[in-house]
Amino acid sequence: MLHNEPQWGRSLNVNHRHSRFAREWLLYEGSLTKKLQQHSSGDFRVQLMSQNIQAVRFSEQCSLKLNTRQRALVREVILLVNGNAWVYARTVIPLGTLKGKLRYLQRLGNQPLGEQLFTNPTMQREAVMFAAVANENLPAKLNHSKPLGGRRTLFKLNHKPLLVCEIFLAAIYDKAQRD
Repeated sequence: MLHNEPQWGRSLNVNHRHSRFAREWLLYEGSLTKKLQQHSSGDFRVQLMSQNIQAVRFSEQCSLKLNTRQRALVREVILLVNGNAWVYARTVIPLGTLKGKLRYLQRLGNQPLGEQLFTNPTMQREAVMFAAVANENLPAKLNHSKPLGGRRTLFKLNHKPLLVCEIFLAAIYDKAQRD
């Protein structure tokens, strides 16, 4: 679980270290799942870290227009490419979104959410926000000494919201610098 929140904003502040990376990954508008699969040589996995119903952070409440008492399903996963953790993802799904046809979202397990989003004809991609993510914003097992890039996107399926936060981990930066 994230202990503190990054400072999310609409503009991406790109420093020299992240400039190429930002263009190729943070600003990518297609399915991140597909992009990761293309880089994986067939070895792409989703590792479920946790999934439970809980209160959400203030900025998540604001993005999803939830009141302070509303709880949501929070799913945290690591996206692995060739056995290396490339992305930490936190998805917040209001309980109202999980009704009807979208109930299946609570049973994804180790299946990628991106496949569900980008193949759903009702999907709308709304606000994208960016942040430099410090070590204290990561779950303990993903600690890293340098700030990492992150993006947070509000999606709607059947006009129902869900919020996806993706933090790009050290292995993806290393790959970007080698290419």
